This record gives sequence, structure tokens and C-alpha cells, in this order.
Amino acid sequence: MRYGKTMRILLTMLSLLVAVAASAQKKDMLGKDWGKGPVGDSTFVLDIGAIVPDSIPLRSSAQGFAKWGRYGFSFRDKGQVVIVDLKKKTFVNTFKMEGNNSHCNNAVFGVEKFDRKSRFPVIYVSECVSGERACNVTDISLTGSRIVQRIVYKGDDIKFAQDWFVDRKGKFLYSYGMHDKVIRISKFKLPKLSDSNDEGLVILTENDVIDYFDFDKMRIAQGSFYDGGLIYLPEGSAGWYAQLNVLDAKTGEYLQTVSLEPLGMEPESLDIHGKWMYMAFHNIKDARHTTIYRFRLDKNFR
Repeated sequence: MRYGKTMRILLTMLSLLVAVAASAQKKDMLGKDWGKGPVGDSTFVLDIGAIVPDSIPLRSSAQGFAKWGRYGFSFRDKGQVVIVDLKKKTFVNTFKMEGNNSHCNNAVFGVEKFDRKSRFPVIYVSECVSGERACNVTDISLTGSRIVQRIVYKGDDIKFAQDWFVDRKGKFLYSYGMHDKVIRISKFKLPKLSDSNDEGLVILTENDVIDYFDFDKMRIAQGSFYDGGLIYLPEGSAGWYAQLNVLDAKTGEYLQTVSLEPLGMEPESLDIHGKWMYMAFHNIKDARHTTIYRFRLDKNFR
């Protein structure tokens, strides 16, 4: 179909207006609710600083968080873990993880148990910006821990920070890191503990990538979690903006953005069990008071 000069000018102007409007909408989405997804209302669970005795130091800042049964595991920068009973809302224990001085930016329970004595499955703790940006696969208990495998990615496509999270049902491992000016999420087969070499190491390369997708760079990326074909990515910092993004794990499409600004804290890491999502927040005014909220999930939102 042929258009006259006037019509072509009008169509060009319309295209520019649509592009500008889309750009403005994307900017305006920062820290605001958007789209349709599973995440619903939130409820306060507990303030870790309020239940840990004042005589016990809580060092640095809260980062990764994971839940198993009634227990919540809050990981802090440089390797301290604080364990709480989420049902009784009581303090259980804290200790420095053996051999882990990293940022501990994300923590996700896996599938295998290290041995018959292990109470919990191994947990995948992300170094993030520390060392080799490795995933420290850790045998953890209520009284201590030990690294039983290290997973390192040697591809050239990921720069700076790198996190790791697990699809427990599908037995896949995901890497989440910077690629040029975007974020890249890569999918791998979850290594077994028996896949380690004599040094307890598993090295992954670009040849091990099953699939990947890129999406717009987030300003301050935080933790990451997979559940039911969806990827949950909190981002932001208190005082600037804070939100949770829900993406389709196959396409990378943004399905939902939930504003976390009303809570007034920095979102860190999360865990999902059934219809509930538990998220840990760093209190930038007082790092001792890491706070846990839970959000109701609608798994039938589509």
C-alpha cells in the first residue's frame, strides 16, 4: 500500500510518540505496581534484631535468605548465618560459616543431602561479587556448616556480579549476572555432588548452557528465585526505590512488578513454599533489624 507524503509524516510522528510514551512508561514503572502476576498482599512475620539477644553481635548486613520447614536462614555479608524459628518466632542460633567470607547475596536450598546425617538438603550460597563469583554448595545444620562443592562459571559473557538459584523440581541451576548492558539468565543442568573433581570443584562453561535470555539491566539487582516456571527478582535500595519483578522463565517476559517502597527497606532475598513467598529486607537505618515479610501467592493467576 502506498501513502502520500502527508500520511507518511503523520505515521512517522505517531511512531515517535508511541516510542516516547513507551520509554516514559518504562521509566515511570520504577518502584510502582505493574502488570498481572501471582504476588499479592504482604504480612509482617518477624524482626530478627528484636528476637536475637542484644549480647549476640550481628555483623555486616543481611543478604541471602532461605526457608526449610519452620526454620529461616538469614545470611549476612562475610558469612554469618542467623537461624530463626518462623513458626514460634524465636531465635535458634547463629554462627560463622566455615570457609565462606563472601557476600552471600543469595541462598537457595537444593535437592541432594550430603549424607545420611544431613538434616537439610545442601544450600546454594552465591558469592556474587566476591572471589570467583562461585556458588558455594553447603551442607548446613542448626549448629554449623561446611562447603561440600564449589561451582564456578568460566564463560566470558558474564561480567561483574553473578548469582545462582535452583529449579528444584526440574533439577536445573540458573546463573544470573551482567552481560554487556543487560542482565543474562543462563540455565544449566544441576550438577550432582558426585560431579565434583578431586578438589570439590565443578567448572561450567558456555558449552554447558542449555538456554539463556537477556532482559533490560536492573539498577540494583538483589536475590533470585525460581518457582513454577517463574523467576522472582527483587531489586532496589531503600531511599531510592524497591520492587519485585516476576518474569516468565522461558521467555524472560516481565509479568508483574510489585512496589516494595511502602515497607521502607531494601529487599534482599526470598524463598517460596506453597502459596507463600517469604522475603528478607535489610534495614539500612539499623542493619541488626533484618525484617521478614511474607506475601500471598496466587498460583492460578494466568
